[in-house]
Amino acid sequence: MTVPAGAGAGAGSRLGSDAGSGEGSAAGSEAGVGAAPGGVAGSERPWGVAQELRRAGADDLRLVVPVAVAWAGAAVLVGVPAAAWVAMVVAGAVAAALLVTMARRPGRSMPGRSMPGRGDRGADGGLGGLGGRGGRGGLGRRGGLGRRGGLGRRGGLVGRGGRGGLVGRGGRGGRGGLGGLLGLGALSAAAVALVAVAVAVGSAARAPAPLTALSGHERVTATIDVDRDVDAAARSYAAHLERIRVSDGSAVEVTGLRVPIRVVPDVHGPPLTADRRRPVSGSSSGPGSGSSSERGSGWRDGVRSDLAAGASVVVVGQLQQEPAGGTAAFVLFARGEASVIAEPSGWPAMTRAARRDFATATAGLPSPGAGLLRGLAIGDRSGIDEVTTTAMETTSLTHLTAVSGSNCAVLVALVLFGGRVLRVPRTLRTVVAAMVLLGFVGLVGADPSIVRATIMATVVLAVHLVGRPARGAPLVALAAIAMMVADPWFSRSFAFVLSVLATAGILVLVPPMSRIIAGWSVLGHRIPTALATIVSVPIAAQVACWPVTVALSPAIPTYAVPANLLAEVLAPIGTVLGLVACVIAPVWPAGAAVVAAAAWVPAAGIAWLARGFAALPLASVPWPDGVLGVLVAVLMCLGIVVVVLLRHSAVRAIAAAASAVIAVVGVAAVVVPVTVVRASLPSDWGIVACDVGQGDAVLVRNVGAVALVDTGDDEDLIVACLDLVGIDRIDLLVASHFDRDHIGAVGAVARMVDTALVGPEGRPEDARVVETLRAGGAVVRRGSVGTSGTLGALDWRVLWPESTTARGGNDASVVLAVSPSAECGGCLSSVFLGDLGATAQRRLLRAVGGEGVTGSRGAVDRGAGVGGAGDLDEAGVAGDDGGFGAVDVVKVAHHGSADQDPDLYRRVAARTGIVSVGADNTYGHPTASALEMLREVGTEVLRTDRSGTVALAGGPGGAISVWRERPDHGDDGSASVVARTLVPGGGAARTAADPGTESGAARSTAGPGTERNRWRSRRPRERRRRSIRCRGPASDRHRSSW
Repeated sequence: MTVPAGAGAGAGSRLGSDAGSGEGSAAGSEAGVGAAPGGVAGSERPWGVAQELRRAGADDLRLVVPVAVAWAGAAVLVGVPAAAWVAMVVAGAVAAALLVTMARRPGRSMPGRSMPGRGDRGADGGLGGLGGRGGRGGLGRRGGLGRRGGLGRRGGLVGRGGRGGLVGRGGRGGRGGLGGLLGLGALSAAAVALVAVAVAVGSAARAPAPLTALSGHERVTATIDVDRDVDAAARSYAAHLERIRVSDGSAVEVTGLRVPIRVVPDVHGPPLTADRRRPVSGSSSGPGSGSSSERGSGWRDGVRSDLAAGASVVVVGQLQQEPAGGTAAFVLFARGEASVIAEPSGWPAMTRAARRDFATATAGLPSPGAGLLRGLAIGDRSGIDEVTTTAMETTSLTHLTAVSGSNCAVLVALVLFGGRVLRVPRTLRTVVAAMVLLGFVGLVGADPSIVRATIMATVVLAVHLVGRPARGAPLVALAAIAMMVADPWFSRSFAFVLSVLATAGILVLVPPMSRIIAGWSVLGHRIPTALATIVSVPIAAQVACWPVTVALSPAIPTYAVPANLLAEVLAPIGTVLGLVACVIAPVWPAGAAVVAAAAWVPAAGIAWLARGFAALPLASVPWPDGVLGVLVAVLMCLGIVVVVLLRHSAVRAIAAAASAVIAVVGVAAVVVPVTVVRASLPSDWGIVACDVGQGDAVLVRNVGAVALVDTGDDEDLIVACLDLVGIDRIDLLVASHFDRDHIGAVGAVARMVDTALVGPEGRPEDARVVETLRAGGAVVRRGSVGTSGTLGALDWRVLWPESTTARGGNDASVVLAVSPSAECGGCLSSVFLGDLGATAQRRLLRAVGGEGVTGSRGAVDRGAGVGGAGDLDEAGVAGDDGGFGAVDVVKVAHHGSADQDPDLYRRVAARTGIVSVGADNTYGHPTASALEMLREVGTEVLRTDRSGTVALAGGPGGAISVWRERPDHGDDGSASVVARTLVPGGGAARTAADPGTESGAARSTAGPGTERNRWRSRRPRERRRRSIRCRGPASDRHRSSW
């Protein structure tokens, strides 16, 4: 058979020949996909993509296509597991068809001969057999795995290419690009088939029919194994379900399970204490039985502060099946306390003891360095305060507390280097490094990033054992495919995605980027190569990960690169010293304390770096959210990649200009509408209900003084609301109670707060919220009946809970009433009901309407570090008879749930009711009964799920002006035309037009023109004041008082 022209001169093999998977062993010639001149991706033009990539020194990228296709296939199939077998058959058929096509088209896709036999020089080769009789491609010989023609080497199955390869790099002018494309297609289809099989098998094991039948049952008893250490403040935790039975006395029981679940603790249940621990068979346990070590690693002073990884726990609750595609197959909502029936033993117990003793060694160190040190060393984030967490998110430093490849690399490198210095044989030091790596995984837990890094490190050690170098990008690809085959549900894990992208970005972009930066001159001196490499690492990681992180937080971290540059110097020191302290802590506590103190220095430095950069102006620049924001970010980052990898000046100039334009347009797409909306916001607003999703956050303002009632649970949303209304300082923060939908975003505002008013604490995580506020510089005080003060010209007073209330929760919500003073004309009165249920509302009504609160002086918590309460104003907001006076605005309790007392709302007689609720929430809020109740008492409802952020302002004659971020359903279409054009969903909308406002936007009283709906305010009554501080903006330091 004649070899076609341009087929290349590589050493060729045919299907089943001796050349194996070595040089010349594959479909596609030396100029395969993305190959040398003449290939499909590359051409004979001097700026062919493949040629440019080789000149740039980029790593092998040919496996990007199979990995991306397999990844997409896994992400889709885990959502529709019923289609997995069909996908497997189709993908397998496609792979087989492509392989047959490659074998039967010798003159095109596989230039050269395709029949078995010895390859002729000049043919590009066939698929390649495995045998090899000393030829240049036999497996285990020169063309074997890891050698010239093997996996990852010159032209092997997925190698970088030499003279052939399934997707060979190219060589001497061959034009076998079509064969390379077919090879990539075959690999991609085969990878999809593998993950399809994994999904089909795994989905059956994750949701067996007997277990699915119990989904939705009100009360089941489940035996679970805890996957990782669970902090007492955790909102949920991962576990594996081992056994489950129905708790209604029936004989329904399912055993032999190993199903991943998510457990949601009972936030109002009692803590798990020693006397609730069930004895393990053959042992005795109970309060005070045995030493701490005998009782298990999770016990501290007779109280269990958390659950240890590997513990076997019995939980009673409700089981619900999760939607397909989640990492957990079911969610278990716990009811009451859990019972530990078996503590971890063996290796899990040893690692738990090490983590516990390490925490003890760092307990006496100052914050925030102590908590961050545990995060750096072993990934324990439980000790990091909210302020530091928020700062690290703003500066893109959170990866430092997510144990990943960098930690594994440091460990393996130290072991190999130490072994080499001590002249330990290569085999022994490789085995020791592998053992250390596995021990480290057991210590920190098998997170997706750790699993990926472990697979890569294992392959590197195997290659090191045979004395051959390894290419980074193929290793990342191999690890990613292996993880998706082992657990396809990793494909939807953000941690896994970010881990793979960050590693790939560093491996691919750093070499060419460092050469570019090293070519720059600063003050007449070229930048050293080492410094250029250090600078390139955070830039490459940001470019690779930002399109994903922007989906989580739509913003550009302005100071991420300089913050990471400085942190790179400190992080390895803190990590290594922290690991040393953790390892020696169980056997030498004193030595561990000394090492931990040394490791604290770099950890504290990183914490203050994060806080410092986060406090700078424009630390986070807004970016479009949703799919559009992600697509724009991808385009921008692709332009940067082109600039880095390609050397042709014209192409690089175009890519650079395109990225710059995209960046400007992306930022402008958010900044311009926000500016327009902000301009339309009434300058005299008195109350703003922030749209924070399913949560509460309401601002009250008067003559420059600002109060915030709750923060919601989404830090980005509360920050966006504060930016919208131009608030950067909060005089008074009221935490109605400690549920996360009310105070979960406290870390985002802690540094803005002067004084915080909180209710009774009932859980360990409640105390953590208080500590976060204090760490941010706030003075924290306990609020109860009678606690009162002023906010500008407004009086505020706490109506609930009673001072004797000791346990927190919805019915212990701080109820705040705000009323204008005599000189505050046009100010709005309001009542904020937190999450009070109907029973507590009736008790509140009896307390206020019966005994009354006027003139009563409530107790103020003067605990350690709280300080004095200042001047207490005894003038309340109750009516002259000691009961409620009608108000302008009521914050409806519990997001408009059905648990309401109509008598309370009739007594309040509010003209406007704010329902702070998330769109399409699963709770059914607000309920039809609550809305009907408000309608019957004459309260107009404003909902944040429909209107977005809502602003209210008092006007002459008692009118209330309403500003809406979005027009509600049924609006008369009188929204601002400019805002509606630029803001999705209608933008900033007012209820009517009034060109006479300060902002020039449409504005008028809300509701029809009837006398009832003009909402005439009641004239504020005269009252004697006990506190006369901060009457206007001239007093900047004390704008509110007690």
